[in-house]
Amino acid sequence: MQRLADGGAAAAWAIFARARGLAVSGARTAAESQSRRMITTSARDMSPYPAFQESLRAVGGRMFVVCDGKTGLPRASHRDFSFVEEMFASDPVNWKQHEAVFVELGRRTGALMGAFVWRTSRGQACGGIRLWDFERTDDFLRDGLRLALGMGLKSALAGLWAGGGKGV
Repeated sequence: MQRLADGGAAAAWAIFARARGLAVSGARTAAESQSRRMITTSARDMSPYPAFQESLRAVGGRMFVVCDGKTGLPRASHRDFSFVEEMFASDPVNWKQHEAVFVELGRRTGALMGAFVWRTSRGQACGGIRLWDFERTDDFLRDGLRLALGMGLKSALAGLWAGGGKGV
């Protein structure tokens, strides 16, 4: 896939959509018509590579989602990742108002890495690292949410003063 010099994350999604034969809707504004297009697809259909990877590169290689303390809804660091907000908000099984999700591309490897934090009210988040090859972006995100929650519950049941976290 070509490197996007000025197109941003939305342009990466448009390229991804065209490659997979998905519908591409119109631009957000007239000024953004050439480089920013929204696609009509769900997060479930996304592959981590190349579209999600290109989206992260376009915003500096990092993004995060935090839980809004007032509403309990997820809030992404960049509007280009609003689909992650929507995916988390529509998934009450896995989104348990996690404190934060941090996603980054490895500088040397380009590997997709995530740190998932469920709760830190009992202490710092503890948990291991899962090294796994995911086929879809939503699998990567949901697995991290599930594992962080599980580590927090496991720590509480073991009587440890530690929160739940997981690296994926």
